[in-house]
Amino acid sequence: MDRRTAPGCLIALLCACGGEDRPAAQPTSAPPAPATDQPAPAAAPSADNPCAIPGPLTIELEAGVIQKTPWGLELTYAIEEDEKRNQSRFVFLMKSGTRRWEVRRDDSNWTEKMTWRGFCWRGGARPERRASRLQLEMAPVCQDGKLVELGGCGSALGS
Repeated sequence: MDRRTAPGCLIALLCACGGEDRPAAQPTSAPPAPATDQPAPAAAPSADNPCAIPGPLTIELEAGVIQKTPWGLELTYAIEEDEKRNQSRFVFLMKSGTRRWEVRRDDSNWTEKMTWRGFCWRGGARPERRASRLQLEMAPVCQDGKLVELGGCGSALGS
């Protein structure tokens, strides 16, 4: 394979063989909770209003497996070897509707904040060189309860 076609093949591999969404774990049967006068818990963040719960989430990904966030974004990653520098990089593919974005992360930019479509994200705990599982921190960038697509991360992920 020619080095010029390798990145395209990597993305094609991610799309074609990325795996399906994993089924959710089956809940264990538990007795129903007694009725109380306490208010119901807040609703989970959703694609309809990502700013309903703007706090950051830690998302765990497995290489080649598409993971859907509570906000409707699809994420996956692959490992790319850079033979010239003798290092591995993580190639992330993000999708929202018909929009797609690809970005590479390595030791030099792992914890750098990036935004895409109003969501701020960065690498979580630093993974091993060829980690098959890793974590990302992600949060919607909100102002006055609405998603803000431009202008960076602000305080969405804290410091």
